[in-house]
Amino acid sequence: SAVYGPQKGATPAMVAEMDAAMEHYARKTKRIFPQADENAAGAGAAGGMGFGVCAFLGGGLRPGVDLILDTIDFETQIKDADFIFTGEGRLDSQSLSGKAVIGIARRAKGKPVIAVVGSVADGWENAYNEGVTAVFTTNLQPVPFEIAAKNAHKNLDSTMENIARLINGIK
Repeated sequence: SAVYGPQKGATPAMVAEMDAAMEHYARKTKRIFPQADENAAGAGAAGGMGFGVCAFLGGGLRPGVDLILDTIDFETQIKDADFIFTGEGRLDSQSLSGKAVIGIARRAKGKPVIAVVGSVADGWENAYNEGVTAVFTTNLQPVPFEIAAKNAHKNLDSTMENIARLINGIK
C-alpha cells in the first residue's frame, strides 16, 4: 500500500487503512493456513492477490514479465533484432523490481535495449546496471501528468522520430 497506493492517488490515511486491512487479512488467513507467508516476494502484488493464490490455492509466484516473455518465446523473437524497444509510464527505482523494461533488458542477450518512458524519477539510472542501453523520455519539459497525457501521442511520435534519426545516422 505504501509503495503503489500513493501512485494511484491514495492519501496517507488511505494507505494506513489499507495496510491495517491487509494485516487483518493475513492474520485471519494464517489461522487457517499456517504456512501462508505474507512476506514472500510477490505476496503483496495486486492488492494481496499473490498472497491469496499461494495461501488458498497452493500456487506459486513468479514475475509476470517472465511469464509473458516465456509465452512469446522472447529469445527466439529477438534473435535477429538489431535493437529492442520497450517502455513504461515512469521509470524509477520500483521499475527494478520486475516491471517490463527491466525484465526485457535482463533477457536481451546483450542486444541494445532502448527504453522510451513518459518520465523518470529517483533511481532510474540503475536501469543501466540491469541491461538497459539508453533511456528516452517523451516529455520535452516537466509538466503535470494531466498535461502530459494530453500530448502523449505527439510527444511519443517526436521521441521515436529522434531515435530513428539517431539510429539512421549511426548506420
